[in-house]
Amino acid sequence: MTKGLFWAGWALFFTATQVHGSDANTTQVFPRPDGSLTRYVHVIPLFPEDRDGYQGLKITPDQRYPMPISTRWTCGGCHDYDQISKGFHFSYADPNADPGRLAQPWIYADPQLAVQVPISYRPWPGTYRPEQIGMDQYEFLTTFGRHLPGGGPGQTYVNDPCLVRQALVSGKLEVNCMACHSADPGPNMGGPFGYADQALEGNLRWAITASLPFARVKGSVHYIAGNYNPFDPNGPVIKDPNQTPPIVWYNPPAFDDANFVLMDLTKDIGPQRCYYCHSNVLVGQSAGDRLVTNRDVHILRGLLCTSCHANGIDHQMVRGFEGQFRDPNHLWAAGLTCQGCHLGTGTGQMPTAKGPYPTHKGIPAFHLEKLSCAACHSGPLPRSEAGFVKTSRAHALGTTYAQDSPMALPHIIYPVYARQQDGKIAPCKLIWPAFWGQLDRQGRVAPLGLDVVGPMIKRVIKRSMVPADNSWPAVSEQMITRILQIIAKEASLVAEPVYIAGGRMYRLAEDGTLVWQQHPAAGPVMWVAAHDVRPARTALGSNGCADCHSNDSPFFFGKVPIDGPVAYPEGRFLTMAQLQDIDINRIKVLNRSFVFRSTLKAAILIGSLICGMLVIAFCLRGAASVSQALSRLAEKSDNEDRLKE
Repeated sequence: MTKGLFWAGWALFFTATQVHGSDANTTQVFPRPDGSLTRYVHVIPLFPEDRDGYQGLKITPDQRYPMPISTRWTCGGCHDYDQISKGFHFSYADPNADPGRLAQPWIYADPQLAVQVPISYRPWPGTYRPEQIGMDQYEFLTTFGRHLPGGGPGQTYVNDPCLVRQALVSGKLEVNCMACHSADPGPNMGGPFGYADQALEGNLRWAITASLPFARVKGSVHYIAGNYNPFDPNGPVIKDPNQTPPIVWYNPPAFDDANFVLMDLTKDIGPQRCYYCHSNVLVGQSAGDRLVTNRDVHILRGLLCTSCHANGIDHQMVRGFEGQFRDPNHLWAAGLTCQGCHLGTGTGQMPTAKGPYPTHKGIPAFHLEKLSCAACHSGPLPRSEAGFVKTSRAHALGTTYAQDSPMALPHIIYPVYARQQDGKIAPCKLIWPAFWGQLDRQGRVAPLGLDVVGPMIKRVIKRSMVPADNSWPAVSEQMITRILQIIAKEASLVAEPVYIAGGRMYRLAEDGTLVWQQHPAAGPVMWVAAHDVRPARTALGSNGCADCHSNDSPFFFGKVPIDGPVAYPEGRFLTMAQLQDIDINRIKVLNRSFVFRSTLKAAILIGSLICGMLVIAFCLRGAASVSQALSRLAEKSDNEDRLKE
């Protein structure tokens, strides 16, 4: 009886949610959490999206041509999908969303075009919108969808009049709830035929389904017939029997007798889910080094990424820096920053699990005003010359088409200690932008669309010139001159063509010769890297002041290579101090004072002891004199008393 009522309730609920129209959407009521801390068991039906964008018929394994699942209609029955879609990971293309502090942008790199361009839909400094380099939303999704969590352009590109046909075929890339919340050991995000492969093929509607452990997707929208309709109940029209459109297989044993499926989901998200998008590999680091060093101390102590990077149903992720939230609904987030957790500042709580409370003995307090916590505690220690790092999102790590070469573009330099907008020095990742652009009369530089100038560039930079490791080709100033001449002649520009690379802006002088100059657009793009966190015993400064305050310390004097395709025999570098806006000569003078600091401390201590002993001696002598004087007074008083008698 109870079981029958249970299934009847589910049937009634999902029948109600299939009602089309705005009234059904506006009156939808979501279940409220009852307060239990146990994991909710998700035994649920699966629903696709129909051709009109509403909930389709329930998916069953015996369907001849089953559709891929829709998270909007499968997960959205209980969870507020529209509110979740406004979360930090999904709202990156929303012009009304707070962009927040600069994080790692997407980087489009092509060695044959000699470009590495930081792009983002967020208005971050130093980045450009994808359409500025000739990339529409669909191309953005197929290029970077491998590490996109869905939402954003994945749902809005269908409104582009130029992409209507493509949207019908490829469908939406909805919010991928399972990318983070799956507790199953086998979600296929980057493996063969998985999420990343489907995004690359343009199978956006099928990408989430391909990541599920009980489903498989094969085929590609690249091989569709002219009259292809993914919603045709008779199945897709096959253009080539050897190359099929996307087709879904569901594993029948995964479905119960009511065609419900157990989805192993959790809100306690483990680091393995985060690592897919947030892994780092230092170039030149051995496997043994990675085993020893590439672990965050919080993870080693049993915390989860979400222990600090938490969120509510709005999915506004706590990013961990001070001042991220200013609205009253997120005051609790202040307790999840470094200061909030370890110092109890602001509205944060003191550590309750015997967390370390730092005393910073021997460190002058103004250091905490000039340095971020990450400056001493995060990332690899500074080196005499900053190296290169590969990241998941920049180099497609974890996918079947990852950039395996250590020096494959884009070139990200790390660690770099630079001053941030809040005035504090922090460890950063850095990239030197390289792109073909145009300089307007106001002195502003914007990239040129690679779809327009790409063929022109390839006439000069041949594919055979690209090294096997997909690093920079050897681009000479003569080649830059030739390319700029071709662009000026054939691209029909209203502005002057330029090339940004290696911290310089190259342009043609009036006589046709190549000249270069400094320009803000050629400056480095940097973002703070707060992980992996090291414990106090391995923090910068744990060996004393000389970790930073010596004239061979990489913290101030480490070299930052100026990277680009134009080679210079002597190499070109900046120092860390230049990126910190610090006068290098003043630092050298200050550091010299630390050479004799130990001797001075010993001399001061000895001097203090001598002074103390002298003071004690004088005090003892004074006490003796006072005692003698008192004795004489007492003796005199006794004598006077005798005389009176």
